[in-house]
Amino acid sequence: MGQFVAGYAADVVGPVNSLLLFTFISTLSNAILFVPTLTFHSLLAYACLCGMSIGAADPLAVMAGVTQFGRSRAASTTGMMYGSVGFLVLITAPSARVVLSTIGGGENYRPVYVMIVVMFAMSTLFLLALRLRISRQLVVRA
Repeated sequence: MGQFVAGYAADVVGPVNSLLLFTFISTLSNAILFVPTLTFHSLLAYACLCGMSIGAADPLAVMAGVTQFGRSRAASTTGMMYGSVGFLVLITAPSARVVLSTIGGGENYRPVYVMIVVMFAMSTLFLLALRLRISRQLVVRA
């Protein structure tokens, strides 16, 4: 579902803006897990929003990279994106395992949730900075 909505959103507002929007939605959806009394409806909202935004991230990242850096650099841009994701997983997966195993005997997941929300928030801020940089470049060219 997220990939279909992402494609439509990219056609309407552009791939960089859509990637920023879906990353923000992902940040908000993960923040739902911090609601003190989680109900079935809040968990359903989390699952729908997070699933849709995560499904949209992959195609939008490629489209945004091609839009920003051009079609001639599509292969190298996509390779750098997937390579950086692999590198980040290499770093964060052992970190998450250490957090899980040392806090609460592996039963307290709050530090991992905090790490996830912080990473999504940092991604949103990074994309916002990229978007503002693109806007500034367009103003300079005009």
